[in-house]
Amino acid sequence: MSLKKITSLIILLSFIILFLSTIVLYIAPPGYYSAWEGWDFLFVKKGLWKDLHITIGFVFFIFVFIHGAYNLRLILKYLKKAGSVFFSKDFIAALALVAICWAGTAYKITPFKDVLNLNSKIKKAWVKKIQRPPFRHAELATLKKFSEKTGLSFDLIKKRLGNKGYKNIHENQTLLKIASENGISPSAVYRIIMSD
Repeated sequence: MSLKKITSLIILLSFIILFLSTIVLYIAPPGYYSAWEGWDFLFVKKGLWKDLHITIGFVFFIFVFIHGAYNLRLILKYLKKAGSVFFSKDFIAALALVAICWAGTAYKITPFKDVLNLNSKIKKAWVKKIQRPPFRHAELATLKKFSEKTGLSFDLIKKRLGNKGYKNIHENQTLLKIASENGISPSAVYRIIMSD
């Protein structure tokens, strides 16, 4: 086995995951809506996509650093002109492109502004499509807290869930827990609770 080859393959695989997770997080509904509806992509919940993006990002950066160490001479050659202490034209062009992207995003300049606006439109479209939770992060509230916030008695909530076959319902359970145990979304549990 070659650490140099493994490094290159890890960079490739982690790049693929970062690319995919970036697209998923770009098109996914806002956090509390995705949790409320149990939204997933390729059977992976949005929260896990976000966590993968962060952890695989760290793996990617570590191995890019190792890759850079293996190729330091070549990188230095790209940075400098032969025999010169000044940066090469290629490096200046790359640096300028990154600086333009940074400034364009920071100051909301087209086309960067358009990318961000499209993201907002996609998120707002989800919000219109998904049934709004009764309160923010309702899926994380215990049934006791949910009862207090909605004005329904816990006994009525327990009865309605029991009528649909849900067992062992207690005040400290969350809608998310009930949903996870039964393979449905928290919003589906909510609809059962609110049904007459």
